[in-house]
This record gives sequence, structure tokens and C-alpha cells, in this order.
Amino acid sequence: MKASAAMSKYETYKDSGVEWLGKIPVHWKLIRLKNAASINPSLNLKNYESNDHACFLPMEKVESSGLVDYGLQKPIKELKRGFTSFRRNDVIIAKITPCFENGKGAFLHSMPTDVGFGSTEFHVLRSFKGFSSSFLYYLSKTHFFMDVGEQLMIGSSGQKRIPTDFLVNFLFAAPSFEEQTAIAHFLDQKTAQIDAAIAIKEQQIALLKERKQIIIQQAVTRGVGFDFAQPTDSDRSLSEVEGNSVPMKDSGVEWIGEIPAHWEVSRLSIIADVIDPNPSHRNPIYHLEGFPFISTVEFKNDDDIVLDTSRRVTESTVLEQEKRCRFKEGSLVFSRKGTIGAVRILPNHMRFALLDSLCVINASDKVQYHFLYLQLQSFFVREQFHSIVRGAALPQVSIGVVRLLKILIPPRNEQAAIVIYLHEETKKVSNAIVIQQQQIEKLREYKTTLINSAVTGKIRVTPEMAIAVGSP
Repeated sequence: MKASAAMSKYETYKDSGVEWLGKIPVHWKLIRLKNAASINPSLNLKNYESNDHACFLPMEKVESSGLVDYGLQKPIKELKRGFTSFRRNDVIIAKITPCFENGKGAFLHSMPTDVGFGSTEFHVLRSFKGFSSSFLYYLSKTHFFMDVGEQLMIGSSGQKRIPTDFLVNFLFAAPSFEEQTAIAHFLDQKTAQIDAAIAIKEQQIALLKERKQIIIQQAVTRGVGFDFAQPTDSDRSLSEVEGNSVPMKDSGVEWIGEIPAHWEVSRLSIIADVIDPNPSHRNPIYHLEGFPFISTVEFKNDDDIVLDTSRRVTESTVLEQEKRCRFKEGSLVFSRKGTIGAVRILPNHMRFALLDSLCVINASDKVQYHFLYLQLQSFFVREQFHSIVRGAALPQVSIGVVRLLKILIPPRNEQAAIVIYLHEETKKVSNAIVIQQQQIEKLREYKTTLINSAVTGKIRVTPEMAIAVGSP
């Protein structure tokens, strides 16, 4: 892809007088957004019947990429009060944190109904004559729009919003309508190409994660001698693959089949303590200072817990959980609500408290905590609770269900060998995933830079360029 720095520029620039804009093409004009679009306009519904259907867009239907799921429609009579209204070709921008910072918003050019309704956490722009809605949408995706909006957010922590005044008074440089149209069309084509490249890499990551799960599943249910490259019959033992005969037995679990005969099948509660950190299920009061409060929001990548959370709690909350949970090196945390089955090794270098949707698992001497951590990630374990919650609106399992999970227990020396093997094998896959993620990040940075450069006039986009981008 051609870097924006290598693209042509306008012949003459002038100082915009606006710090975040810098120099702009000499024929572009500074304008406030209120003079380019109606902001949060009303919607006249007199030409619509109350039973007519309109698209309904909760926040989750709008992606940061600008894609919109228009599949949900409802009668207008159910939507005309209590929701934000908009028309086809309007621009919507998320106003609340973190949706605004994440870039949630869309140009509603392909909305299948003439009118729509959505979350009250959207601002709406309706362009005036002489201004391109698509250009204004890309304006809302620029660094300077996002940065200034974030600085001017108002409200309490976790509920901050960009005020209407920010949109009303926002200054930007506007080219002619023809140039706006060319820039928007150019960006439509280029960003579509970038998004397609990102989608391919995301598919590759999904396949790599699936491969990682297969490696873990095979190792924790068969042992480290299993040959992943060669299929084997279910009635052949692990060691027969390597030429050594080890007896096998039925695991008693339909989707697992046979396991080495000297392995045990145990309940989690027999080989570990499973503890509810907050049996009262009353969330503590959050503070700006204090100790990290961990939920699955802090679960990052496949194995990490990021503790730079904005939610903090007092030492009394931490002390209460420390007494109850008896945290130690190798304590595991397991999610039993929402993202069921997500598991992490808790840090032992700092103090924290846990959300009540999590439970703590302290392994006994019979099982290495690293081995238990790996087995809890396996399909063998996850299928046990997925079969219980499948189809539930809010998936959750009780502490009792977690305690009854079946766990496969090889001798400790085999556990150690499996842990070492999986550390090496999954590291290869994880490294491949990181490479794909880094490439995705570079593509996203390129996309943002391209939008910034085109919308602020740092590169010159001609109608011919817009046509050329879309040509074969």
C-alpha cells in the first residue's frame, strides 16, 4: 500500500491558526461543525404509521470500523420515545466512554429503513447542503477529533461523555463539496482494502488459536507422547503410537474416549479448593486510589491480567478476600459468569480484589497448578459447562458446578512433562499470533494516518485517484 507521505500534496498551504490542524491547503476554509451539519436534529414522523418498522441500533450493533448490523427492526411506536432518532445518510458518533475513544460510529448510508432509532449514547450529525456526510464521518475518525473530544469529556469516571458543545464548536478545514466527495470515495476504497487485509489476519489468528487448543487438548487428555502430525484410532493407546504399549481405559466422558489406564478422573473439588471471593455478591465502592479490582475486563491476550484498571478498592475489601481466598503462588482465577471458563494465574507480587463473577482455585499437592491451569483451558473442561449454559441469555454457572468439573490427573512427573511440552509448543503458536497482531496494529495505524492526512489536506486527493483506487 502506498504510504501517505509518498502521495502528492497541494501546491500552497496556509497556517490554519488551529494548533491541532497546523497548515491547510490555501483554498480550504475553516468552519465550525455547527455550520456544516445539524447536530442532534429532531425527526419528523408525521409521514410514518406507528406500526411502520424502523432499524434499531443499540451500541453493540455499531462497530469501531464503521460497520453496522441493521438486522434488528421494531415498530416505530415502540421506539419514538426514549431513544435517539436518525435518518438514512446521517452520521452517528458514540458519546460515552469508552465507546467514543474506541471510535464507535457510522455513516448510515446503507440503512434499509428511511428512519432509525438507537442508543441515547449516540450524537447525530445531519449534513447541510454543500457538505458530504461521508466526509464528516471520516472527520470524526481523525486523531485530532478524537483527542480534543476526549479532553473535553464531562461526567464521573466510567460515565464520561463528549458534550454537544464540543460538536457545535469544533473547528475543521473544509474543501469544496467536490473535493469532499473525492476524498470520501478515496477513503471508502482504501479503508475497505485495509479492513479486508485485517479480516484475513484475524482469520489467521482464529485458526492459530484453534491450533493451540488442539495441542492443549491432546496433551492434557493423552499425554505428551501423542503424535499431532499423524491421526490415530481412538482405541490405540498413546504409547502404541511411539511403539510402547501402555494400557488405556474408558474415561467415562463421551467426547474424550479413552485415557491412559494409570490416569485418574477426579472432581475439581477433590484436588483443589474452589472459593467464592465475595459470597455476599455486593460489589464494593470504587475509588480513584487503592488496590486493583479484577474482572474479566482485565484478562488480556490468552494468559495475561492487566492491572492498570481504573477501578480501585480499599484495603478492607482486599483484606476480606485475602482471608477468605488464601491467595498463594499458583492461585488460579476462573470466570463463571459471562465469559465462562476464562482462566488466569493470579499475580503474587501485588495485592488486589476480585469481582464476584470470578472464583479462586487453589490446587492441592496432588496436582501442579500449571497443569491444572492448562487443563482448565481445554475443550475437555469447557464442554462440561458449555453443555449446561448453552442458549442462556446470560451464561453463568454456580460455584457448585465448578467444583463438580471432571479433571484428568496423571502422575506428577507426567504433569511436569506435559507442562514443559506445552510451554514450548504453545509458545510457538503464541509467537505466530503476536506477529499477526502486530501486523494488524500496523494496518490500523496506516488506516488512521491515511484518514488524518486526507481529511486535513496533508495529501491531495483528486477524483482520478478515487476512481483509480476502485479499479481492478
